[in-house]
Amino acid sequence: MLAPLRARRERLVAQISAASDRAEGADELRERWQVWLDRSTALGAPQVGDDVAHSPGQAAAVVLEFLGEAVRGHELRRARLSELRRSLAAIPAAAPGRVDAEQRVAAADSRVMACTAAVEAARAAEADARDQLVRAAAAVDELAALARLALRHLDRECPVCGQEHDPAVTEARLNDQIRRSDPKGRSMR
Repeated sequence: MLAPLRARRERLVAQISAASDRAEGADELRERWQVWLDRSTALGAPQVGDDVAHSPGQAAAVVLEFLGEAVRGHELRRARLSELRRSLAAIPAAAPGRVDAEQRVAAADSRVMACTAAVEAARAAEADARDQLVRAAAAVDELAALARLALRHLDRECPVCGQEHDPAVTEARLNDQIRRSDPKGRSMR
């Protein structure tokens, strides 16, 4: 009679342990996401407001749209720089201001290349951050589901480890775990 309960308890312990391992990186991921948003803002991307911040996908779309427009602008400038280079090549070497113009064109070309590289790096970092956010959110949801299940079987003995515990403290901890995954803060009891 106790064997099925013990087996179930062992499965729950294993599931909680696995979900806890996946959720441990959620804070680090949130920090990396904020760093990416800050770097994007430093590149000139708009700051995403509170209305978008709750959805990393929407925030990323806003920032990536801006960065895409910036890349298109840089590509247009690069094409214009190529035209200027061809025009400069037609000017005799002894013409006044040619050396200065060539230097300014070369400096502008370097800035365009640096901005393009920064945008590509930001895109790669965003894709990585988005994948990690999805994994962290899934881990938090799994932990909440396990907490809901544990709350249903909360008595003087812990439903997971079988040890005696303070049900009120355990219930509070499990409800806190559920609230982390539920923006409305609902609990099971």
